[in-house]
Amino acid sequence: MNIKYFIMLQSMTGFGRGVIKSRLGTITTEIKTVNHRYLDLVVRLPKELQGLDPKIKNFIKKSIHRGRVEVFIERRSAKTHVSAEINYTLVRSYLTNLQKLEKEFKLKDTASLSQLCQIPGVIELRTPLISIERAWGETRKSINKALQALLIMRQREGKFTEKDIKNRLKILKKKQKEIKKRLPILLSNYRKALKTKLAEPSTELAMFSEKIDITEELSRFSSHLAQIGLFLNEKGDVGKKINFTIQEMMREVNTMAAKANDFTISRAVVLMKAELEKIKEQIQNIE
Repeated sequence: MNIKYFIMLQSMTGFGRGVIKSRLGTITTEIKTVNHRYLDLVVRLPKELQGLDPKIKNFIKKSIHRGRVEVFIERRSAKTHVSAEINYTLVRSYLTNLQKLEKEFKLKDTASLSQLCQIPGVIELRTPLISIERAWGETRKSINKALQALLIMRQREGKFTEKDIKNRLKILKKKQKEIKKRLPILLSNYRKALKTKLAEPSTELAMFSEKIDITEELSRFSSHLAQIGLFLNEKGDVGKKINFTIQEMMREVNTMAAKANDFTISRAVVLMKAELEKIKEQIQNIE
C-alpha cells in the first residue's frame, strides 16, 4: 500500500533507510533526496533485481513529486545457493587451439586441469533465478520502510519552513497595513501641493491622484498574501505555486514604490522585498 501523510509542506531534502529480512535474504533500501526543479528519479539495483526498475519508479512517484531522488537497493542472500557450471564449449575451443599451437610450433607442454579452470569463463557461478513477482513483494516492503523514514524527515523540515514563512507573511501584512495607512496622507499632501500651483486644479488633480493611487496594488497584494496562506494548507506540489505568487507580489511592491514616490512607502517596500526574497529562498527546497 502507498503511504499517505497529512502534513502539508514538505522539504525536498531528506534521507530514509529500510531493511527487511525475507526468504530472499536481507534487502536494504536507501533513498536520498535533494532539491531539483522537476522530479529526477534514479534507481540503482543489483543485477538480479533489474527487472523491478519500472515498478519501483512508479511506486515512488506516488509519494514524491519533485526533487532529485536517488534510490539504492542491495540484497544479501540468507543462504548461498550458488552452483558451479563448466563451460564445455569454451574448454573445447581452448584445447583445440592449444593442440594447433603444439602441432604448429612443435611444443610439448600441455595444459593441466588446474590451468584450464583458471581461464576466465571456464567455470561459471550461477544463482537461482528469482521470480519478479516474488522479488517485488519483498523489495516493496524495504522501499516502503525507507519511504516512511524519508517522508518523516522531509515533513519535519517542512514544518520548520512553514513556520518561518508564516512569520514572514505576518511581517508583510504589517507593512502592507502601514502603506495603506500612509496612502490617504500621501494623497492629501499631493492635493494640497497641487492646489497651490494650479489655478484650476480639478482636472489635473484628478489625473495626478489617479497616477499615484496604489489602492489596486495593495488589494492584489493582500489577495496574494491570502493565497499563499491557502497554498500552505494544500497537499502535493505547492512549491511552484508559491514561487509564482511571490513573483507577482514582487511586481506589486515595485509598482507601489514607483507610483507613490514617497519615502515612507519606499522604505516599507524595501523591507517587504527583503522578506519576499527570503520566502523565495525557502520555497526553492519545498516540494
